[in-house]
This record gives sequence, structure tokens and C-alpha cells, in this order.
Amino acid sequence: MTAEGPQRQDWVRDLLRCPVTGARLVDSTAADGSPELVCTDRDRTLAYPVRDGIPVLLADEAREIRVPQIHPPMALSAGVAASSDG
Repeated sequence: MTAEGPQRQDWVRDLLRCPVTGARLVDSTAADGSPELVCTDRDRTLAYPVRDGIPVLLADEAREIRVPQIHPPMALSAGVAASSDG
């Protein structure tokens, strides 16, 4: 493997998007320990299986998951901080 291998993989990895919402995908692990990619869309969080190292990015293969908040909105955080000041 060349030194460019991981860089190229990261570049390709950054191109992957949720086929349903178009949001970025992040690495995660399912409850059974298997790898998966999770959509970062705040309104619809989907998890896609990774089988034999290959992401299965098919809407029919996705499972909807409930996540309290993956990325809290910056405006909400700022609003909470501002309201506690006064």
C-alpha cells in the first residue's frame, strides 16, 4: 500500500452521502457490534449496514434510528447561553 492509499480512501469516503436525505454519513457501530454508516440529517437519522467492508447504501437496507441529538444546533446552544446570562 502506498502513502496515498489512506488519503485517497478518506477523499472517497467524504463523497459518500445518504441516498435518502443527501446528508453526510459517519462511521458507527450497530448494537450487535457490526459496522454501519449513520446519516447526520437531524430530521431523519438512518443507519446503513457495512457488509464485508462495503457500505450498502440502499434505502431498503436502511433502518431508522432514534438519536437524541447528534449535532446540537448552534443557534440553540447560543440561545441557551444567552438566556442564562440575563
